[in-house]
Amino acid sequence: MFIDVTREPMSEAVARAFSYSKMVCCACTYDGGLFLPMEDFLHHLRAKSYQGRTVGLVENGTWAPQAAKQMRAIFEGMKNIEIVEPVVSIKSTLNAASEAQMDELVSSL
Repeated sequence: MFIDVTREPMSEAVARAFSYSKMVCCACTYDGGLFLPMEDFLHHLRAKSYQGRTVGLVENGTWAPQAAKQMRAIFEGMKNIEIVEPVVSIKSTLNAASEAQMDELVSSL
């Protein structure tokens, strides 16, 4: 299931996240921070006591991706969240190295 937090009503996105035991959050770095719709989504999950789940992280940025670091910090404030390694870091476009990381993340999940 794919949820686009920029288009999906936030209440539906949050409800769907609770429907699964595993989730992969993919976000870009925006002005050195986490893309605001994703940050908002994660804060809603925390407010609703999202817990006891497995999460994978994928970030994208042109020169210094920071999204995964910030997503991790938010998830670490939640109970019993397992963040699966590797964290996938894509610099601008998918390449062989980031594609291999994606394959490893899928295997880890």
